[in-house]
Amino acid sequence: MNFILSIPMEARLAAVFFAGNTSRRSGKLGNLPAGWHRRSIGPWSRPEPSAPPRRPWDRLPIIGWLGLRRESHLHGACFWVRPMLLELFAGIGLAWLYWWEVGVAGLLPPNIVRPIPLDLQAELTFQFLAHSLLIVLMLAASMIDVDEKIIPDEITIPGTLLGLLMAAACPLSLLPYMSKMNQCVPLLLTSPSEWPAWLDGTSHAGSLALGLVCWWLWCIALMPRRGMVGTAG
Repeated sequence: MNFILSIPMEARLAAVFFAGNTSRRSGKLGNLPAGWHRRSIGPWSRPEPSAPPRRPWDRLPIIGWLGLRRESHLHGACFWVRPMLLELFAGIGLAWLYWWEVGVAGLLPPNIVRPIPLDLQAELTFQFLAHSLLIVLMLAASMIDVDEKIIPDEITIPGTLLGLLMAAACPLSLLPYMSKMNQCVPLLLTSPSEWPAWLDGTSHAGSLALGLVCWWLWCIALMPRRGMVGTAG
């Protein structure tokens, strides 16, 4: 991590910008705005039989969509505008978020000593990684919802588990706030009150019971539902 933080901020911002505008081109996220059910409008999808052959530079982020304009007669006028703008603003947005969260520690209170020590910068980098991954998933779910009026469980369930895992691994990935003791701590369910001892986990049966209740309620909510069909006598 120290090696990454030793790289000039400008180079890190450029790398984050590139990662942001290419994140939509991987797997299901690359279907946007084609929706959850793949259509042949993306640069990595199989083109329509009547479409002209794809060229290597069609797969470049942002500018590749300018070449794919030639398929407008198949997919509709300006079909390429929205995905191009999404890639552009995803790159800009994540680069700005990295600068704000890691570069100037915008989520930390003003009384935190600046410049930020390297060990805290490493935690802020993980915080940014957690936030950016969830933002990409939310962007995918939002655009699919706009097109198809559905939010796929294939995005929301892994996203929820990923968020919980990252919050457990790095509590700083939660939003911070200043406690009553003037300490910067993660924003918790009980904030601004102190975290009760019976929720501390090991040796506290109450926290285990609460966790199991939440888990089973979630499992029940995800169970497939079958309608009861009555028959006329």
